Amino acid sequence: MKATIKIAFIIMLIFSSLVRNLRYSIYKLVISLGIIGITMLIGCGDKEANPVPKDEPFNTPSISLISELLNEPKRGLAIDIRYYGNADGFEIQRKGVGESFNTIGNLGPSTSDNHQDTYEDWDVGIKKHYVYRVCAYKDGEKSEWSSEDGRTSPSWQIGALITVPSIADAYVDEALPNKNFGDEDVLEIAYDGVQRRISYIKFQLDLIPDYANGIDFAQLIVFSWDEPVINPSTPNGFALLSDWEESSVTWNNKPTESVGGAFIIQTIYNDGTFYLFEITGTVDDWIIDGEPNYGIALRCLNSQGRSIIWSKEAYYEFLKPKLEIRYEW
Repeated sequence: MKATIKIAFIIMLIFSSLVRNLRYSIYKLVISLGIIGITMLIGCGDKEANPVPKDEPFNTPSISLISELLNEPKRGLAIDIRYYGNADGFEIQRKGVGESFNTIGNLGPSTSDNHQDTYEDWDVGIKKHYVYRVCAYKDGEKSEWSSEDGRTSPSWQIGALITVPSIADAYVDEALPNKNFGDEDVLEIAYDGVQRRISYIKFQLDLIPDYANGIDFAQLIVFSWDEPVINPSTPNGFALLSDWEESSVTWNNKPTESVGGAFIIQTIYNDGTFYLFEITGTVDDWIIDGEPNYGIALRCLNSQGRSIIWSKEAYYEFLKPKLEIRYEW
């Protein structure tokens, strides 16, 4: 194009010198029209010799929007990427509060008509703030990183209340240290000032789905045996720190309890008919933190008394020990 302008300028100078002394402007008009025609012919030839490149430039993408993903039971964030060019793909990086950027995934080349693609990030926490950035890559080279953009992940919903049955229970008697009571239809919790009886209950937690992100509420429910007890005890519950078997546990090989530790479970209701033990923290430790699930011990601490509760061998299903759990996801 620059060469065309130069040629036209030279032609105008030559003709201008020829008509400098012409008296009539009509001659100048004819000559000017001739110059314009010559210029257009030269320009057309120049355009054919230098076609415009067809490939778009390799440039930097941008994040146009970050939105929530709600696909039960999952939650996530969607990162919309806008790009004009011919990149081979995009690299997506993310960082949390106080963290450095790390690559979390890649997208292939844009195939949409509006030059926009979406990356779905399902690996997010509950109400956590994340910052994202993206870059394009082609033939082993990367563009500059896009401007950073962030959003807080969505909260998780509370799942339905589920009931978990016990899978093993037994009690041990200090007066009969080698006897196993794993096949009885009742469990005993007692203390007479000298000797004790301690009950153990274990639960299988496979009913809690893998996508659970927290335990909102959990309670143990046990029902009193229908025989009147003159001096009922006030049992307390404790998480167990070692394993045991229903068919072989005795006083002499009983499991270790978390007496006095962080896993102590408080009795929240006892009317002589059933007991409730609020154990949300313990179940959360088992499910979310991966602590070993060895079950729960029920025992009297210092108060004397005796309580009898139904075991999993009870005839009626509703009398058997159970856990009620409501989880977050």
